[in-house]
Amino acid sequence: LYQAHGFIAVVYGKYLLSTSQFLRLLAFIPHIMRQCSLFSNHFGILHGLLLHSSALYAIGEKEEAGKVLIDALRLGSQDNLLSLFAEYGPSLAIPFERYLAEHEELLTAEPFSAYLCRVLQMMKRAPSFSHTPLSEQMKLTRREKEVLQYLCEGLSNQEIADTLSVAEVTVRKHLNSLYRKLDVSNRTEAVRTSLLNNLI
Repeated sequence: LYQAHGFIAVVYGKYLLSTSQFLRLLAFIPHIMRQCSLFSNHFGILHGLLLHSSALYAIGEKEEAGKVLIDALRLGSQDNLLSLFAEYGPSLAIPFERYLAEHEELLTAEPFSAYLCRVLQMMKRAPSFSHTPLSEQMKLTRREKEVLQYLCEGLSNQEIADTLSVAEVTVRKHLNSLYRKLDVSNRTEAVRTSLLNNLI
């Protein structure tokens, strides 16, 4: 019964991720971990860690997301698990690659480094069901990219305006243009789409 509860929790977590409900997912992660820890369900715990990392990346908490992902990789490496990571490739492959580039020490720790490379290859080859590539017509202007970068860093509209030395209303105009081009409706979705499409 408890194993079934863990499975249901993971499925609901994946639903929250696929519908871009990242804050709800973050609030739900402790429940997933509790359910899967009752009988040491390592597969469920691994799902929980990958969901947690995906949600953190999506809201711009890159460093924390990287740490959670490394925890997932350490757990997965115990049984040389690879295929599970492919499921999260669309949301984690690009951020994971960047995290490794910033933490080169992980790539020198044998045999863990070999496992990291295999996982990354698996994630990058996984088909993306969560998004479609941006078309040529959706390319962003230089200023829109700047606004997007600051958005991903968690700055408010006013903070972005102050940094760029423009009026806050100008930032809002750029954001509206970004939302339209990225086919999203809010800041969180814009951050996630930008990560998935390697725009920043």
